[in-house]
Amino acid sequence: GKLGLSSSNDPEREDAMNRVLVDELKRKLEESNANMKQLELEKEESLKEAQLSKAKTDKMEQIAKDTEAKYFKTIDKCRKEIESLKTKVSETTLQNSVLKNQL
Repeated sequence: GKLGLSSSNDPEREDAMNRVLVDELKRKLEESNANMKQLELEKEESLKEAQLSKAKTDKMEQIAKDTEAKYFKTIDKCRKEIESLKTKVSETTLQNSVLKNQL
């Protein structure tokens, strides 16, 4: 036979064999297409996950920056309060010594 697997000169059998081959190829093609679609879906899914993960990371970084900023603001505020207290203390000390001298 020219196309079939059989060496007999039976055209009907050759046709049957060829149909089996064609069906097998079609099935393999469909299977392959299904696999490709599945891979596409998985790729999209992992892209979404990566984007979510990046968004989470960005959010965490933003929170860290905000926290750091608050921390420095708080430290600055405390420094100013301490300076203010020191000034008050030295004023009070000064007043006390003036009073002592007056007594």
